[in-house]
Parts: sequence; C-alpha cells; structure tokens
Amino acid sequence: YSFTLHGDPAMQLFRPALSLDKTAQSAVIEPGDMVDFTLTVNNSGLYPSHVEVVDTLPAGLTYVSHTATVTTAVTIVGNELTFTVEPALAYGDSATITLTTLLDPGYTGPASLNNQATVMGTGLEGSPGNEMDNASLLVLLPTNAGLYLPLIIK
Repeated sequence: YSFTLHGDPAMQLFRPALSLDKTAQSAVIEPGDMVDFTLTVNNSGLYPSHVEVVDTLPAGLTYVSHTATVTTAVTIVGNELTFTVEPALAYGDSATITLTTLLDPGYTGPASLNNQATVMGTGLEGSPGNEMDNASLLVLLPTNAGLYLPLIIK
C-alpha cells in the first residue's frame, strides 16, 4: 500500500497575528518624574502564540517595576527589557503590561525621548507590520537662567 498526502496550499499553518500598542501615561515630564507606559499585545490570528515583548528604554529612563494582566517574567540586559508572557496568547486574547520607569533626576540630555517596543511570537506572523510601537516623551529641562538683580553701590 502507498498513500499520497495532499495539502491545501491556502491552509495557514501556525500563523498568529500579533499586534502591539504602546502609550505613555504623560507626554510631558521633568527630570526625577516617574513615567508609566502601557503595552497591550493582541493576538488576532487563528493560532496561539508564546509572546515576548522587547522594550528598549532610551538613555535616562530606568526600569522601576511592572504589573501585568497575565504572568510575565522580565529579563534586563542594559537598557533592554524582555517580558516573557505565559501562557500562550490564544485567538482573540490580549495581555497588558504596565511598565513604571524613572527619568534620572540629573537628566540633561535631549528634550525628546522615544521609547520603542516590539512583540515577537512563535510561528510565522499572519499580518506583519504592527508588531512595533513607540511612545514619545517631551522632557522639560531646567534652564540655567539665573535671576539677575541690578546692583546699586553707594
């Protein structure tokens, strides 16, 4: 006996469709302020996917803590945070991670910070293009302008 197995070329095998939405609690901050970011991951694909979210903090922002609607583990390497989400996100599921950071009190860098995050999953992405998102912050830097009063000498 012999058998020939034919497959349907239109059949999508293990193709999750992950998307990421990232927002900042406040768009304008000052050195020393705490900043919260919300990362929301959705799976609109037909198959479940194990998910990792990589958040690259710009210079000046420091990781403080995080909370999530699902079980997460965080790995920190330099300014890169990797959140591993468990269990796998099924069709229609979403996970939200709230990331708390601190802008260094002595921050004197650029007045604009861009915080970028990317989601990665298992399987071939079903609808590529929406796996990355940014949140921009405007930093109000202190000015060095002093108060000058006229000096009157008698």
